[in-house]
Amino acid sequence: MKQKTAMKVVLLSLGGSEGKTMIVTQMLHPHMPEARILCVDSANETAAEFGIKNCEKHSGDEFNSTYHSLMSAAGDVIVDVGGSKECKEFMAGMLAIDGSDAITTVIVPSTPSSKGQSCAIETIERLIDDGVDKSKIKVVFTGTKKDTAVEFAQLIGGMKENGLIPDLNLTIVHSELFNEMIENKELISNIIMDETDYKEKAVSRKNGDATDYVGKLIRQKMARRTVWPNLQAVYKHLFGAE
Repeated sequence: MKQKTAMKVVLLSLGGSEGKTMIVTQMLHPHMPEARILCVDSANETAAEFGIKNCEKHSGDEFNSTYHSLMSAAGDVIVDVGGSKECKEFMAGMLAIDGSDAITTVIVPSTPSSKGQSCAIETIERLIDDGVDKSKIKVVFTGTKKDTAVEFAQLIGGMKENGLIPDLNLTIVHSELFNEMIENKELISNIIMDETDYKEKAVSRKNGDATDYVGKLIRQKMARRTVWPNLQAVYKHLFGAE
């Protein structure tokens, strides 16, 4: 049997709040539960705050240490690069030693905001200038409400100008559930595995308010019917997973 090639995945963007940690915790970790997660950040939330154990914290200017962890790991590795400062430091370190050779995929997430799209284009241009193979760069469109092609027209145009082919299958649709999970430091994997029948609990509750059960029922249905299938589809398109 052919041995599976280890994935070395880096998520970065020169913009903030573009969905990097959401992608790590809610999409990549459930599909790659044994992967080491290297959190290159000094201030923002990291995967460790969601109860994920196999996390290591690095600072942006410690690229040699991060690169060593990336290279020495026998299995899958996910590198979640934090804000603009950390991203610039990480890319500078990668350029200094041609460190992109160890990376199999670079995910650049973007929200539909004009600033988010501009930062994504700048990130792509910087990566290409630093010698990262264009085939490794994957743009994930986060927070789409209706039409990815329309909402991300600026970014799609920038990708084409830089020789990248936009894949609109890499669209994570907007859902309030993401905001709730980020706020509560909760994993979607726990929501979809929860077998509690909240509908029955809400209906049978005789005393007191059943609002809490109804809320959990809504979250459970939303996770199973729309959010999780969407995340699974994006993961499959990213990595060709079965």
